[in-house]
Amino acid sequence: MFGAIVGDIMGSSLEFEEQKFENIGEINLFDAENHFTDDTVLTLAVADWLLHDINNSYYDDEKLRIALGKRLVKWTQKYRDKEIAYGLSYMEFFYRAELTDEYRPQNSYGNGSAMRVSPIGWFFDSMEETMRFAKISADITHNHPEGQKGALAVSCAVF
Repeated sequence: MFGAIVGDIMGSSLEFEEQKFENIGEINLFDAENHFTDDTVLTLAVADWLLHDINNSYYDDEKLRIALGKRLVKWTQKYRDKEIAYGLSYMEFFYRAELTDEYRPQNSYGNGSAMRVSPIGWFFDSMEETMRFAKISADITHNHPEGQKGALAVSCAVF
């Protein structure tokens, strides 16, 4: 968690930067403009889900998916008004879920599911559980196979 959040903050000022650096020493990772992003917020939502929801519905993937959807909405509501740029597909998911309590994925193939999944790789004792919960965590917003692969790759690397 610490590494994911620190990495998010340190890279935040470079996220949309097109400049290429020849020397890593040119990069200022401790810039005054650095801040946490949507990736930190949603990583915390996943950790919250793992700590509070999985024991209640461990064998019911649909209940787990909905419980994560509720955690994502709760954390986004808490940090919606900050200067955080959530992705457009995610915000479509968020507004629909917030207004209708429907937790349908956007068929996204972006990197959001991979950016928030690190707590899963740390949390479980087996690769099988890690992969199962990484897929559930991706499915809530990223039901496209490429979005799922990203979450699986990151969670397995952390495991």
